[in-house]
Amino acid sequence: MSWKLFLDDERVPETDDFEVAPSFNEAVKLVKKLGFPAFVAFDFSLKYSEKSGLDFARWLIRRDRLSNGTLMPADFAFVCHSSDPNGKVQIERLMSGYLASKKPKL
Repeated sequence: MSWKLFLDDERVPETDDFEVAPSFNEAVKLVKKLGFPAFVAFDFSLKYSEKSGLDFARWLIRRDRLSNGTLMPADFAFVCHSSDPNGKVQIERLMSGYLASKKPKL
């Protein structure tokens, strides 16, 4: 099943084709229930959680690594819509770096 995750405790997605998680724990529950998402829209600061969007990005990567890279869809994509500029850069660098490491070397 291909699905999209919107991780944010304040905003809502512009379309209704997302599963919405307001916290780290809710996002983890959705992934465990629905499988690895094809797309994630990250927020950095999550008021209802001690963990941030960056923690969730790390959790996703760790989960994929433990499966030898088989859980994350080949066409996985993400966006970070956080208003926290430092947090946004951290998530973007982490996810982009991991995705680049998964690409076959020529």
